[in-house]
Amino acid sequence: EQAQKFIAACKGQRWGLSYRLALATGLRPEEQHGLKWSCLDLEGTRGRVDVEEVVVRLPGGGWEFETPKSECSHRSIMFSGELVKELRAHRAQQREERMALGRAWHDHGLVFPSAIGTPVNRADYAAQCKATLRRAGITESFRLYDLRHSFATLSLLAGVDFKTVSQELGHANAAFTLDTYAHVLKEMEIRSSDKRERLLRVKK
Repeated sequence: EQAQKFIAACKGQRWGLSYRLALATGLRPEEQHGLKWSCLDLEGTRGRVDVEEVVVRLPGGGWEFETPKSECSHRSIMFSGELVKELRAHRAQQREERMALGRAWHDHGLVFPSAIGTPVNRADYAAQCKATLRRAGITESFRLYDLRHSFATLSLLAGVDFKTVSQELGHANAAFTLDTYAHVLKEMEIRSSDKRERLLRVKK
């Protein structure tokens, strides 16, 4: 219910679609900020994102693109057709912004850049996420990174196996995922028990 309210609150926000993509794919903030259009497949009924670069903030200011540090962080995640449509519309709107700014636009090919095409300021990005959460009525302490945790929790509760979730998160192995999200196991066990009960129930 909270996730649905959050999705509704994202509409109309500059980076609202970015937050929704994070919730749907489990991307880390630095992966979101370094995401380029060339890493998105929007041609089918479902979309796919390939994680190939991240934005790294440099000491003293500035930034640069880097490849993910671990091999398992290079991965592909599929997402819904609804997000495909919205990303296509977002791309068309971005083209208009780029044309309007002309030479003032810094073209790095980013999906979710700042108003001038550069990587977003993480503090501003996080602040808007906080404001969106408040609009959704989610007032407890919730960090930007928790969108990734929410993706993992929702995936597991939906019945996706630990190995698949681990691969989508870019974890080194499924054991780490199991340890990190052990708190979800109780709910999964209850759901599994309910499913078995329905299958084995004798019809009168």
